[in-house]
Amino acid sequence: MVLASITLDRDSEVLSEIRQKAFAAIVEMARWKSRSHAYAAFVILGRLSGADERTLIEENFSQNWPAEIERMPKMGSL
Repeated sequence: MVLASITLDRDSEVLSEIRQKAFAAIVEMARWKSRSHAYAAFVILGRLSGADERTLIEENFSQNWPAEIERMPKMGSL
């Protein structure tokens, strides 16, 4: 939840550091089967990928949630 809070303003330096140091762990957590447990990682991954907040909310409720997670790293500057 801390990373979700500090990525809210999408500071490029913060996102870059998280991308470099924790990207693999965030992807792994976003893949957890329980959406409530994976939600923060899902949001962080979306922010790292450049998705807007509205899209993140919509994709979190998608029936094809695993595909949304796999697509995110391909977005933005990753």
